Amino acid sequence: MLNTTFLNDTDPVFDDDTFSLKRVIPITILTSLVGFLAIVGNGLVLIVLGKNPTLLESTRKFCIHLAVTDLGNGFLTFLFSLIAFDKNEVAFCFYMLALVKFLVFASQAIVTVNTIERYVGICKRHAYSRYMTKSSVCLMLLLAWIYAIVLTSVFFIGQSSAEALRLCYYHLMFRKWVYIVEAAMMFSLSALNIILFSFIMITARKFYTRVSPAALQGTSNAAVRNKAMQRSIRNGKMMGIVTVAFLACWMPYNVFQIYFGIGGTVTNSLLSAANTMYFIGVCNSTINPFIYVWQKKEFRDQCKKILNCRQQQDVVINLTNVRRIQEDAIVNKPTTFFFIRSKYHLVQFHNDNGKKILQKGFSCSVARNIQRCSEKQSNAKIHKKRKDDGNRYSSFTCLLDAI
Repeated sequence: MLNTTFLNDTDPVFDDDTFSLKRVIPITILTSLVGFLAIVGNGLVLIVLGKNPTLLESTRKFCIHLAVTDLGNGFLTFLFSLIAFDKNEVAFCFYMLALVKFLVFASQAIVTVNTIERYVGICKRHAYSRYMTKSSVCLMLLLAWIYAIVLTSVFFIGQSSAEALRLCYYHLMFRKWVYIVEAAMMFSLSALNIILFSFIMITARKFYTRVSPAALQGTSNAAVRNKAMQRSIRNGKMMGIVTVAFLACWMPYNVFQIYFGIGGTVTNSLLSAANTMYFIGVCNSTINPFIYVWQKKEFRDQCKKILNCRQQQDVVINLTNVRRIQEDAIVNKPTTFFFIRSKYHLVQFHNDNGKKILQKGFSCSVARNIQRCSEKQSNAKIHKKRKDDGNRYSSFTCLLDAI
């Protein structure tokens, strides 16, 4: 039964001063900022992983699904903070809350199945290829989404009275057992994550104790296996940090879930603390991109390319703008190389029918310097050498001054 004392307009929980503009405006700004950062950060993650199928190796699929949930959560948070809705709109309040909870459940479930995958890959690596096939990974991700759907359906079953839904206060919207079920499932998956990562850390410690740095060098079968194990442990460490971040953000709020479930007394200070913990939980949607950038150099480099370079296509330079040289040395000899040096870069690329196609990955400033050198012929020196046997071999050096 609903505690009707909470529906009294004179109750301090619903005091108008509690929701004055002095509190609403800062909360709205902060929530909007969190939602915006989640959209930008996770959108960047999806772009980077979409353009680089080999990045993050076996954890890539899990990171993509996790980014989708965080992106959706950020979008809903941003939308919810900007739309001035009428609290009498029961449907808007309820379905918005249900969507946010669905994405949170899916996020934790995806983190959990990724923990299971990392556990098998590190602690049971000899059985990894047998159990962690593409179909089994897809099935695990599908089960994670199904789990989120099933747990979200509890909200539809355990709704409280229409009057409580109209007020749009979370601690009044559902029956007590709903809060208990939600908190119990969240704590259960959290405990499973902690146990599995404890085994992962023990195995990683044994590996680094047993394997010396010299054993990671070379191309022997043992060295290749050790390097693969090292990469697997690094990916496991990264996803372990993702898991710890999720637990740190959402577990404090789940304590309030239990308190609401056992029917504890609700006061202004308690609601303020619960709302603060919920805000910290929502902030988890912005954390994962920073973890990927921090832990993976390859991911960091790809982000720099996207953020620093407007044009990601290969840069083409026509040699006719530099200085005319013998036609056969350019067109017919595939051994012609060009070296472009600047204050910060050294790029080598190959001659192809009078045009030079630079390798992707250098900064835009170097590309501009290259184009300026080729078009204006400024600060350029061209050297041609011949081998003793008469075969022509051309080597050109374009010395650029970095801007």
